[in-house]
Amino acid sequence: MLVMLIFALLPLAYAEVVELTKDDFETKVSEKEYTLVMFYAPWCGHCKHLKPHFEEASSLLKESNVRLARLDCTAHGDKCTEFQVSGYPTVKLFKNGVFHKDYDGARDTDGIRAFMVKHSQPPSKKLDNVAQLKDLLASDDAGRLSVVVAYFKEQGSSLKTFQDVASSLLSDVLFAHTGDPSVLDSKRDSDIRLYRPRLLASKLEDQSLEYSGKVTSEALNDWIRKSQFGLVGYRSPQNDKFFPKDNLLVLYNNASLVDYVKGVNYYRNRLIKLLKTKPEWKLTFAYSYSLDYYHELSDLGEVDGPFPLVALYSSGKKYKHKLSDFKPDAIVKFVEDFTAGTLTAHIKSQPIPTPTDEAAVTAVGLTFDEVVNDESKDVLIMFHAPWCGHCKSLMPKFKEAAEKLRSEPGVRFVLYDATENEIPEPYEVRGYPTLYFVPRKSKNAPKSFEGSREVDDIIKYVAKESTEELQGFDRDGRLKKPEL
Repeated sequence: MLVMLIFALLPLAYAEVVELTKDDFETKVSEKEYTLVMFYAPWCGHCKHLKPHFEEASSLLKESNVRLARLDCTAHGDKCTEFQVSGYPTVKLFKNGVFHKDYDGARDTDGIRAFMVKHSQPPSKKLDNVAQLKDLLASDDAGRLSVVVAYFKEQGSSLKTFQDVASSLLSDVLFAHTGDPSVLDSKRDSDIRLYRPRLLASKLEDQSLEYSGKVTSEALNDWIRKSQFGLVGYRSPQNDKFFPKDNLLVLYNNASLVDYVKGVNYYRNRLIKLLKTKPEWKLTFAYSYSLDYYHELSDLGEVDGPFPLVALYSSGKKYKHKLSDFKPDAIVKFVEDFTAGTLTAHIKSQPIPTPTDEAAVTAVGLTFDEVVNDESKDVLIMFHAPWCGHCKSLMPKFKEAAEKLRSEPGVRFVLYDATENEIPEPYEVRGYPTLYFVPRKSKNAPKSFEGSREVDDIIKYVAKESTEELQGFDRDGRLKKPEL
């Protein structure tokens, strides 16, 4: 007993997380059926936080046919670019050496382990009788997730396609299949049926739908994504990847599917009833719990409500409407005003600052377009947070580099507090500080700056990337000698 206690108190001996390189990447990620890869940078604080969780999960999974690996993007940048890594850490799942999906689980030991265990099991559950189908539909998971069940008389290529789709949507949709036609009361050689989440059942919509298309991965996947939520989906951080970012209208409220199902469905049903009279509206509607979307409500300046609150997202802009009382007519007017182009977009912004003589210009949400999208300037912008230690360390170096390039007419250095101002598309800020180089002729294609952040290296980067060669530095960042 004492020996067991001593061993229990010893530090956990972590199984090795495989360190990948660009040369052995394909080989290593092909050796196991599933490999989870963390793309990271050594200086990244979020990466350092995730590292021990990744290692502990690797230890817990060492007996399974999965692998956890990591790739240093500062040393193997081409490989990270290949997989469209735009921030750190980025975690991606590979199946038999091929990219399978982005990691969407919790970023802790239990979340990583659960994600890998689920993906290493059969993606679709086999049903032998109607009783098993009823049990599946009555399960807790089926309360919040859609269930897709297939019957195939011939358990061949169609079943394989169905299982491939199930694998790609694992964690988001429940899948099951059967070879017994009585399970779905099928009179055909094949049937696929989708059951919407039980907790979101509405008398105004069908609870189950039959698939009538061809059994191809693309068509079936697309049908499931479009059908699973009905006219008004319950949008949460777990499923919001299925909702479009454009032409999306969200009703935020302080009732969640966990603690007040009736409250959620009260508003959903009123919206569903309205939408059935407005087939011409080309918008996606969703209901979201206010506490799940603090960041979105913060961007709208409405963290404290009052709720319900409606917001419409379109073409990178956001529009909001406060509802003192939920009335369908108010929604109709809001949408009609949006369609007519008479709404004013909301921009999260600090007050416009008084101009100073600083070489690094401070921009805010209301001046971003004027300062950053000025087509006469190449811009290096630093997204920062006032509480961020790494930002405080970089700030004097950034300002010194700006000072040394002050006389360059085609270059501008910009400071931007990302916690208090709008982060416009297409910028992604996953950690602080985040730097982008914005060429004067490509304002919609900013380049993520991932190089060394010392003064001389910042200058070298700008000298290399600038649209026109700098007046005081050559393309290698060397100071030009004055002409005699």
